Order: sequence, then C-alpha cells, then structure tokens
Amino acid sequence: MSYLRRKFAVPVLVGEIDLSTDRYILSLRIIKLWKTWKNKKVVSIDMVCHDREGTRIHATIDEELVVKFQTRMIEGRVYTISNFTFGSYTSDYRTTPLEFKIVFYRTTVVQPCSDFPTEVSNKYLKDFAEIFDGKFANDVLIDVIGQVVNITPLQVLQARGKDTQKIDIILHVSKRDSSSDPSVVVCVVRFACVREWKGVYSISNSFSATQVVFNPQTEQANTFRSSLPDDNIKVTRNLSSRLSNAPLVDVRAEFLVNNRRMTICDIVQNGSVGVFVTLAKVVAVDRISRWYYVACNACNKKVHP
Repeated sequence: MSYLRRKFAVPVLVGEIDLSTDRYILSLRIIKLWKTWKNKKVVSIDMVCHDREGTRIHATIDEELVVKFQTRMIEGRVYTISNFTFGSYTSDYRTTPLEFKIVFYRTTVVQPCSDFPTEVSNKYLKDFAEIFDGKFANDVLIDVIGQVVNITPLQVLQARGKDTQKIDIILHVSKRDSSSDPSVVVCVVRFACVREWKGVYSISNSFSATQVVFNPQTEQANTFRSSLPDDNIKVTRNLSSRLSNAPLVDVRAEFLVNNRRMTICDIVQNGSVGVFVTLAKVVAVDRISRWYYVACNACNKKVHP
C-alpha cells in the first residue's frame, strides 16, 4: 500500500521562490497597502512587501476574502505568511519586476513575525542618469532619492472630467563633495512611474501605490545627504506654474521675513489679497465638503463660477 505524503512548507526568501510549488513560508514586511473601492465597498486589497534582504513581491487579497483579512493586514507590520498561491502579475504598472504575485487563499495563515531586521537597504533606488537615458521599462515602478530644490503650488487640473490636484517637485543629486547640512530636504519617492514627453523624462505618481517621504531617518538617506555638495542650495517655492521664469524664494525668508504674520481673525478682517503667515491648531476636519477649490492656472487664485 502506498501513501501520498504532503510536502511541508519551507521558509524561503523571495529570490528563492520556484513557481513549480507554492509550499513556502515567507516572512515579509508590508511597505505599502491600499484598498480598491467600488460602490462604497472594498473589492480588493493590494500590498507591496519585502523580505529580510529587501527583495519585493506584490500580494493581492480578492473581494471574497477582504472581510477575513482587512483588519489583520497593517502597513508597516511584519508577518509570516503561508498556505498561499502565486498568480500572474502583468498589469500596466507593476510595483516589482517580478511577473508573479502572492494570492491569498481562504486558508492562508498570517502570523506576526518578530524576527526581522528593523531597517532593510533599498536596492530599488535608480540613478538619475539611467532615468534620463530611458533605460527603464514604463510598466515597472521605480524608486528615486534626491534633494528637494524647488516646489510649485498645488494646481487643480481637469482629468477625465474630474478635478485632479497636481504639484511639481524638482530633485537635485550630486556626489562631488561632502555636506551634512541639516537644513537639506531629502525626498525619497517609492513606486514612481517613469514618463517621457518629447524626449524629456520625468517621474510621476502611479495611482494608489506611490509614496513620497521627506527626510526619512534611514542609513541610506543619511549617506545620501552627506554626499551632497556644499553648494548652499536651499528649498524654494515657485509661485508660478512656469518653473523657469518664477523667482526663487528661500523657505525661511518666505515664512519669517518676506510675509506678514497675522492671526486668523486678522486675515479674515483684512479683506485684501496677499500672502500671510499664521500659526494655528487643527481642531476638526471637514470630511464632507471638498477641501480643494478651482484655481486659475495663471495666478493660482480661487475661481468663482
């Protein structure tokens, strides 16, 4: 008499996965989680996770399992996951170069994991020169790091008949000298989409996946900050949508020198158009009314229909 012996699941790293079997145990940190809504209902949960070596893998929880797992999966937490399967991952914008992803079963086991490094090196950061050379496939999202040197005001644009907010940030990178100036603002953009228009390359957000982190307290960010040249570049705010023609204003000067400081009451009673600085405490958030407004593309002032 012969018996079929079920194979035991074995702990592996993402890079050791062989798609001929799914009997694996993975220890993963969720670095990004978002939910897809339809008719006021969550129809799927997507996650980007990495293992202890920093290798990323995408994971999906389908609609019929959302209720079972949505309160258990929390961004930033580390879990040991077993009894799952792999599915094809060929969407327009993939969060990892892998062409497969984790798909949860109803019997998938998820347990907290305490044996995991607190910080993992990001091996998905891309060099600016490679981006400008167009070396990356547009269907795979990338990470970048840079020094913020210019930002533009929030713009309200029309996209597919809906109001869409947009802000431009210019990043700078160089590795000639050494500087540890704490006033330098370092920005890490994760899961960014590479776009090309008339030979000019840029990065932009990709739906719900993109993360923007300013001055992250990581070893990589600190190393990058110390490698920047001592060229006295500071963050500036551009008051026009045209980056090349607008005057550059130092953030410190804008808040402490150039603009008048007023209370909220003084601003309301002032009645004039201008730029003022105020200090206030948020006591409530209006979740019903639209928090944005229709603005003029030329002067960025509110438009009254």
